[in-house]
Amino acid sequence: MNRPADGTRGRVELFIRGRWVILAVIALLAAGEFLFGALSPANAAAAFLALLAVTFVDQLVRQNFSRLEQSLAEAKKPNCGQLEQSLAEAQSALKTAEDSRRAMLNGMNDLKRSKDELEARVLQRTLELEKANAFLETSVAARTTTLENSRKAILHMMRDLKDDLTKLQVVDKMKTEFLSMVSHELRTPLTPIKGCLSLLSDGKLGTLSPQQKSTIAIMVRQSDHLLSLIDSILDISWIELGKPFPLAKTPIFLKSLIEETVETMRFQLPEQQRLSLDIAADLPVIEGDTIKIQRVLTNLIGNAIKFTPADGEIMIRSFPDGNALRTEVIDKGLGLEPKNLDKIFEKFYQVDSSISRAAGGMGLGLSIARELVELHGGKLWAESPGLGKGSKFIFTLPIG
Repeated sequence: MNRPADGTRGRVELFIRGRWVILAVIALLAAGEFLFGALSPANAAAAFLALLAVTFVDQLVRQNFSRLEQSLAEAKKPNCGQLEQSLAEAQSALKTAEDSRRAMLNGMNDLKRSKDELEARVLQRTLELEKANAFLETSVAARTTTLENSRKAILHMMRDLKDDLTKLQVVDKMKTEFLSMVSHELRTPLTPIKGCLSLLSDGKLGTLSPQQKSTIAIMVRQSDHLLSLIDSILDISWIELGKPFPLAKTPIFLKSLIEETVETMRFQLPEQQRLSLDIAADLPVIEGDTIKIQRVLTNLIGNAIKFTPADGEIMIRSFPDGNALRTEVIDKGLGLEPKNLDKIFEKFYQVDSSISRAAGGMGLGLSIARELVELHGGKLWAESPGLGKGSKFIFTLPIG
């Protein structure tokens, strides 16, 4: 910003120096011409006027130069302040930049140290992972070997179990066939025994004393019980062999069948136990195997007699229910827990073995009864409010 002022000053000083040269030249010319006689009065006057003019111009230039220096000085003051302020700001910015540079250098050094530490940690962690991976691979290999050995052992056991199962199935089939054969053989002599006992109890072979009648009645009950067990074994043999029960379907008057079955079982009732019937008079005729349906009634009624107290009551109801006949055997006996309502229809299942042994039976009656009902297209199930509140066994048979 000082260069324009310095240039102006130089040009003015050059002009001032030049005017002295001009004056000196004019004076020399005038003196030479005057001394040597070559200067005329007119030329002398002209030289004098020129000298005065140069002197006036010199004075004027000096005055303007002084004013110019004063103006330049006044103009230079604020510019110097701005320059000093700009210089201070530049120095401050330079210091800030230097501080930033140093901070960046420090940050870069910190980053380098962090990078070195991170690389060292990564290297250490990599070594640890490599060791862990090697250990894991060893463990997996050992575990794989163990599992492979276990798999082979299991396969071997499965083959053995399959062989054993095949053998058991063969033995079980032989057992079932043997039971079926034995049951037939036992049933064959039992039939004439029951016939003779019936003749004796009816007095057709002579008059019996009261004690003899009581003994014959016990023998009849036990022979009936034995026959029921044999029939159960025969039925379960059919089920185990996977053979369908042979059904000889004929028209069945269910009301008459129920009354007949009840009459043949009344002798099993204790003296104080009561058995009543509530059968609709308009029961329609159904198609079924009379002997099989009578087996169902015998099993359900016999079950109710066994598990009802000696002074309890049993009721048999039968009535139309939509497209089926519904028959209910209701007792005031021991009752059932909800969890046992379906289990009692499993083969050989007994709710309380001590009570079942006292009452007699093998736990097959209900299972066979359900199988026979389902063969006729019906359903058999049990209901009970709970222990000590009696039970209700219900089965349905389709009409038509």
